Amino acid sequence: GRKEIEAELDAAWASLSSALAPIPETEEAIRRVSRRLLPQHLARLPAGRLIVVGDGQLLGFPFGVISAPGEGPYRPLLADHEIVAVPSMAVLTALGNRSQSRGSAQRDILVFADPTYGDPKRFPPLPHTRREAIALERWRGERPLVERLGRDATLEAWHTTDLRRFGLLHLATHGEFDHHHPTLSRLIFAGASGSDAALFAHEVYDLPLAADLVVLSGCETGKGAVIPGEGVLGLSHAFLAAGADRVLVTLRPVEDGPTADLFEDFYAALLGHDESPEAALRKVQAERWRRGERFERWAPFVLIGRPGP
Repeated sequence: GRKEIEAELDAAWASLSSALAPIPETEEAIRRVSRRLLPQHLARLPAGRLIVVGDGQLLGFPFGVISAPGEGPYRPLLADHEIVAVPSMAVLTALGNRSQSRGSAQRDILVFADPTYGDPKRFPPLPHTRREAIALERWRGERPLVERLGRDATLEAWHTTDLRRFGLLHLATHGEFDHHHPTLSRLIFAGASGSDAALFAHEVYDLPLAADLVVLSGCETGKGAVIPGEGVLGLSHAFLAAGADRVLVTLRPVEDGPTADLFEDFYAALLGHDESPEAALRKVQAERWRRGERFERWAPFVLIGRPGP
């Protein structure tokens, strides 16, 4: 039943998020979830794209790490499939209709990274996030790039930028999830010593976005409250509602060093090799799984929104 599945999801997350849990223990916890969720015939599906319409706690779980059915060694679905999570069929339809009416995609790139905070004890520096900006600079090709780094990564700079011109937004800041009021979940910009330089989820809904992809590489940017028919109410839902086709977010706290490593490889695939966001994310996560990297370094990243062509 639902309670048993949710208990298995909680146990799997506890193991996934732990730097101390042995990898075989984590794999077995995931396999228990898989046996409850996946039909055996899924093992016969050819490699390709899986669109996941989740429900309840499943919306907050990285579906790509669930193992394919069968009795063989652990093998995550993302080893063979591109994974895109969709909040609901209604949201999927709305995203598709909006994309068709929008016309040609915007090419400009906007990045906020390595913000200088006013209270480094509350908001520790994120020096590795500058490498995420460097990766965008390296792989952007002919696409115009606007950077807001260090002291310039302010909320004022965000509000005074014409966001409609950007097809890719990358925000490498601290993120905070508000468990009691998900629309108060926020991104923390430069200069912050409290909530004085925060962009709240409820403010994002009114932004004029036309982005193919928004990347929120801070902690827990994909978490929220589950609303039937709408998905997870929080930052990811807000950016989709504001006009983004897809959001790449995190479901758990992440370290800025391994996160920067991941995005260096992600942008090499996305921009350097012209792969779709789904394919690029699958590639970098599958590589890390094959190398035996710990799950908490790569598994919390998920793509939510409209599947690509």
